[in-house]
Amino acid sequence: MSASIEIIAEDWMMTAGLIGLTRLFDKEEYPSFQTNRGIILTEEQIQQFPEKYIRWLIQNHSIVKRDVGRMEWSIDQVGRAKLVSDHNTDAEQQEKLTVKVIEAAKHLRKSIGDQAKKVEKYFSDAPEYQELLTLIERLEILSKNKEAYIEADQIKQARDDYERIMSVPFINERLTLNYVRSVMLEPFFGQTSILQKTFASKSTQQFIEQLDKDFARPALQDLQLYAERQKEITESDISALLQEHSETNKYYRKWLKLTKKLKTPQEVYDFLENEVLRCSLIDGLLATQSFEEKSFVPLGVSKNNSYNFSWDFDRDISIPMSAIARLVLFAVPIGLAMYNRRMGTEEFNENKRFFGMVMTQNSFIENVNNNNTYYTLRSGGNTMGEAITGLLDESRDKARKIHQQSYFFIELHSDYSAKKTLLEYYHMPPYLATFLSSYGKTLHLIHHTHAKDTFLRAVLKGQDPKETIYELLRVSIKPTLNSSNPTEIAKVAESKRLADSAYHAVIARKRILQAKKGEQEMANYDEKISRINKQGKILGICLTSGRSADYGEGKVYQASGRKKLDGIVYRLLNAAKSGNKAEFMDTVFRMYMSANTSIARKNSSSDKYMEVSSDFLEGFKENGLDFDTIASSFIAGLLGQNSEENKNESNPSITAKEATQS
Repeated sequence: MSASIEIIAEDWMMTAGLIGLTRLFDKEEYPSFQTNRGIILTEEQIQQFPEKYIRWLIQNHSIVKRDVGRMEWSIDQVGRAKLVSDHNTDAEQQEKLTVKVIEAAKHLRKSIGDQAKKVEKYFSDAPEYQELLTLIERLEILSKNKEAYIEADQIKQARDDYERIMSVPFINERLTLNYVRSVMLEPFFGQTSILQKTFASKSTQQFIEQLDKDFARPALQDLQLYAERQKEITESDISALLQEHSETNKYYRKWLKLTKKLKTPQEVYDFLENEVLRCSLIDGLLATQSFEEKSFVPLGVSKNNSYNFSWDFDRDISIPMSAIARLVLFAVPIGLAMYNRRMGTEEFNENKRFFGMVMTQNSFIENVNNNNTYYTLRSGGNTMGEAITGLLDESRDKARKIHQQSYFFIELHSDYSAKKTLLEYYHMPPYLATFLSSYGKTLHLIHHTHAKDTFLRAVLKGQDPKETIYELLRVSIKPTLNSSNPTEIAKVAESKRLADSAYHAVIARKRILQAKKGEQEMANYDEKISRINKQGKILGICLTSGRSADYGEGKVYQASGRKKLDGIVYRLLNAAKSGNKAEFMDTVFRMYMSANTSIARKNSSSDKYMEVSSDFLEGFKENGLDFDTIASSFIAGLLGQNSEENKNESNPSITAKEATQS
């Protein structure tokens, strides 16, 4: 009977490694592998680990599948344009199709050209490389064809040819393994074992053999020693096992030397149990190496910098760890979801590659299922908020459990060359799980991916997301558009879209605050927030209608209504962010006076005048709407005038009457 050991999922690091192992060893193939506490690892699985590990990386991170997926957008654009052109064969549609075909040809040519350079480096003599060059030449000619619409089908054909050429095992495997070594494994393990630069030109079989040497064999030795220690003293032969592996394992050689003077098996057993350091990560195992950078870069410390961690002043084993624990840690990247995350502000930002997972207080099997769902969602390009909502949707039939449990999210970014790790923890308490299960989909109404992500992260950290809302409102004043020369209409439309997103964020924030207080009805204040927002919209129309920019020689400059409104909004934002209620309300009163003056010029009827809503007074009370909710909802309304309301710009008295009635 082969030896086995139960490894319990405790901290996030080991849990991620065990989840990674469950993805290598399918539950259907190994039904007893997973337990409610962790996994049961056997000799057979350790022996299969190198092959399973490498094959999983190749299958799940194939550069061919990745590149083909990236080409789909260009092909889809050409397909749509061709569909329109087939039904309408005029010159204009043919010209549009030609533009799409040329753009797609350039995109595919660049993508294929980048990979061709890598193929040339390793397989310049292979016929597949010559085929790639021919394919690139075809796309080059197509990208210069002024009648490219005739050859629109060549784009899809080029994609298919690329997939066929690059799917040859020796090319796909070499480039895929080099990709995952650099992007997925190096952040966790530096340049140890198969991550050494010399392995860039090694074959798949050489990768497997190296993993077997560095991970599987030492782990197998540790497991066999563990099994011997579990036997009755009269049945075990620990000394023979130490002798067998003494040439390849320096710790076994050291222990064998120290136990040679011991006369009985009991003395040998007592020596190992009482004098040898235990593994810090897995109960029952002896330490045969040290937990350092090469074991796990994000949390490991090099031997030269770990004097304070040393046991018995032994620098060789500062933090004791077993070979089995190192094998589990090597599976951590497989157990985590990998995705890009934008860091910084709207103007200054950068994308970093992050890894993440989710944990609950439930059984290990349920944690595996949750992480499989989270992995699928994040790998599919969903934001953190969308992934969390999707995770809760998966458990909607377990609604009672949702209200009783909390979720714990871990995210990390590690840069081996910079010696830098960003590790973030997010706790989702039951009240937040309740909100997300009931209103999580409303976060999709925040049409700004970065703001939506930042909003949720702030909430998960227990912070008030009001700063995110204020930042979104600031961006709404002068939005950034992709076009190099956007029209004024496009700017206003984007401003309205972002302002509406801020309004929905205001509602979500208030609902979360209500849930945090234990209120059953989280949407109690939705109507008041809507009224204040509508006040802002109507007031904004009154202030901007009929006011155009006026400037010229001999004239007093008059800003346009929109520019004047932007200046007022900046003033309101500054007052709101600083918590200056007096200044905020002073500006609001002045806006109403200005609007009523404008109305008076066009209509002498006093019943058309706008009145300041009593809802603003709640900002000065302890109960009711808080000041930040009132301010941000009102500002969002000022910036978020919709097209239906804009139709009434020529007659602001109509909107004034509506505002008074609201």
